[in-house]
Amino acid sequence: MTKTTAALIMSTLIAMTAIGGCGVRGDKASAVAHVSAEDAKDRVIRTQVHEAALLAEGAKTAVAEFHARQGYYPANNTSAGLAFASSIHGAYVNAVNVAGGRIAVTFGGPMADPAITGTVLEFSPSSDGAVIQWTCGTTTGSTVDAKYRPSACHQ
Repeated sequence: MTKTTAALIMSTLIAMTAIGGCGVRGDKASAVAHVSAEDAKDRVIRTQVHEAALLAEGAKTAVAEFHARQGYYPANNTSAGLAFASSIHGAYVNAVNVAGGRIAVTFGGPMADPAITGTVLEFSPSSDGAVIQWTCGTTTGSTVDAKYRPSACHQ
C-alpha cells in the first residue's frame, strides 16, 4: 500500500470514528468505516488507472498519424515512431506497447497498487477511413478490473 493510499484510508477511518462517537455504535460503525475505506482505496486505484489513459494519448496520436500516412496500423512502437514500450512508463505504469495499432498499457510502476499490478488497459482502434475511434474494456485485451477503468471503457 502506498503512503497516499494509507493516508487516505487513515483519514477516512478517523472521520468514521468521529461519526461513531455521534450515535453510530458497534458493528454498524465498523461496517461503515470498512465500506468507506474500500471506497477510498478504489478511488485511489482509479486515479492510478487514469495515468494509463494519459500515457496512452501520445501513443494514440502516433498510431493515428501513422494510419493517416500509411493506410494501415503500425506493427509496433518503433514503426509508430515511439520509444520502446518499457521506456514509456510512469509511477503506476511499466510499459506502453503498440502492436498492430492496439495500445496495451501495463500496470506495475513503483507506486502501483497490487490490485492493478500486472494488469493491462488496452485501447483498440477502428477507422471508417478518416476518423479513428478508440475502444477499451472487456472487448479488447483489458484485464484491469472494470470498476477501476475510466468511464469511456465501460462498454
